[in-house]
Amino acid sequence: MNNLEELKSLIVLNNIPTLGPVRIKRLIEFFGSAKKVLSATEEELSCVESIGQSVARNIVMLKNKIDVEKEIDAINKEGIKIVCYDDENYPLMLKYLADPPMLLYVKGELKKEDMISVAIVGTRKPTSYGRLVVEHLVKQLAKYNLTIVSGLAYGIDTLAHEFAIKNGLRTIAVLGNGLSVYYPLANKKLQDKIPLYGAVISEFPYFYKPNK
Repeated sequence: MNNLEELKSLIVLNNIPTLGPVRIKRLIEFFGSAKKVLSATEEELSCVESIGQSVARNIVMLKNKIDVEKEIDAINKEGIKIVCYDDENYPLMLKYLADPPMLLYVKGELKKEDMISVAIVGTRKPTSYGRLVVEHLVKQLAKYNLTIVSGLAYGIDTLAHEFAIKNGLRTIAVLGNGLSVYYPLANKKLQDKIPLYGAVISEFPYFYKPNK
C-alpha cells in the first residue's frame, strides 16, 4: 500500500478490539476507504451490515485513542513490513479464506515459493518418538525444498522450525500475538532467528499480547 494515510487508518481499524477482518473489509467496501471509515459518524457506521450501534460507538470512542505513530515508529525500527490485502505480495492462499486478514505484519521476507508449503503443528509436550517423526518428516520434505509453516509454540511447532532451519528450508512462524511479544519467552532466540530463514508474521497489532 503506497498511501501512508490509508495505511495508518487501516492500522487504527485493526487495533479496535470489536472489529475483525470481516467487519473491517465490509466497512471499507461500504465507505470506499479506511480513512473514510474513520471520518464517518456513529450513525453512518451503524448502517453497515453486522456493525450496529454498539460497534459503531466503539469505533468512534477508540479511533483517536490509538497511537498509530508509536506503532509505525516501532515497526520501522524493527524492520517490520506491513503487507495489506490488496498488495501484490499478499499471500495468495490467504485470499481464499472466508475472513482473510486485511493486513499482515511481516519480519523477514515472504516469497512466491512459500505458496508451496507444509504446515506442521502439534502437541506442546511431544514424546521422543514424536520428535523423531518431525525430524524424519522435515528431512523428507527437504528433498522437495518446501517451506515449513508453524506457530512457534512449545513442542512440535518449535521442532518444526528448528529442523527446517537445520535442513536448509525456509520456515514461516505465524503468531497469535503481535510481533513485539515473545511468546513463549523461551523461544525468543528462535523468533529472532527465523526471519533470516523465512519470516515471522502476524495479523495482530504490533503490541498485541496473547490471550493465555
